[in-house]
Amino acid sequence: MPITADPTAGVFSDTPKIDFIDTPNAPNRKVRVIDDFTFTEAANGTVWEAPSGSLVDGASIPRVLWSLVGSPFTGDYVYGSIVHDVACDTRTRPWRDTHYMFYLACLPGGRHPPRPRQAHVPGRAQFWP
Repeated sequence: MPITADPTAGVFSDTPKIDFIDTPNAPNRKVRVIDDFTFTEAANGTVWEAPSGSLVDGASIPRVLWSLVGSPFTGDYVYGSIVHDVACDTRTRPWRDTHYMFYLACLPGGRHPPRPRQAHVPGRAQFWP
């Protein structure tokens, strides 16, 4: 993966390939993952997948925080937000693991503490039924 600011956190499979979905009379905030995309945690080898065809809306970063950490499809959180959004939608793993993965995924994206922590906190505050 070309962006590897902290390879001890994990690595992405490649540059994500996404396609914006046209939404008439609304912001184009939904994208479709074109090719399988993954993040693998370095510590334990856990693979987080965003399969081809997954729909992502960047909800990993709440709009109220865009001025602080950036909007969903710009900047250093893009890669992490893709796998995090899919994990939040599928809910196949515990919420703590999912949000911690987002924290780790922000590190290879080029962010260093404390900013990944700021992006990680809102996710932990969300309810997980």
